[in-house]
Amino acid sequence: MANEKNNKDMSTVRIAIASMEKGGLEDKLSGHFGHCPVFTVLDLEGKKIKNVNKLINPPHNKADKLKSHMLAVNLLKENGVNIVIEGGIGKDHLRGLEQVGIKVYAGTNGTVEFNVKEFMESHLSIGKADIGDPSHEHEHESGHHDHHDH
Repeated sequence: MANEKNNKDMSTVRIAIASMEKGGLEDKLSGHFGHCPVFTVLDLEGKKIKNVNKLINPPHNKADKLKSHMLAVNLLKENGVNIVIEGGIGKDHLRGLEQVGIKVYAGTNGTVEFNVKEFMESHLSIGKADIGDPSHEHEHESGHHDHHDH
């Protein structure tokens, strides 16, 4: 059986990374997907980072929570994103991304570039991260945080 690592040596993937400030490789990974101001979007060809851009995260609409959660999901899907690297994500965003076929990887503290390199080296796992965000005011479904040492 072939190794099922996440490094794509023969193909191109488009990755969106939830970013803290202005986006770009030097920006920090955001601790909350839904409230990050910007997504850094890049193409990964084999192990080469190409076409680094940014997408502004649409603001939340508190009147229609479910529709609001799908704004970011649809924006990423419409821009050809295959993979999201996040530092914390709510269940509605996670479910929405999975429904449109975008794989979600749990990032770690550090820059966008560091997290992309961790992805290339298969050090990130599929699923929800929670690096924490002091501006994150609502609770996640589980109510607790699991931290694992590597």
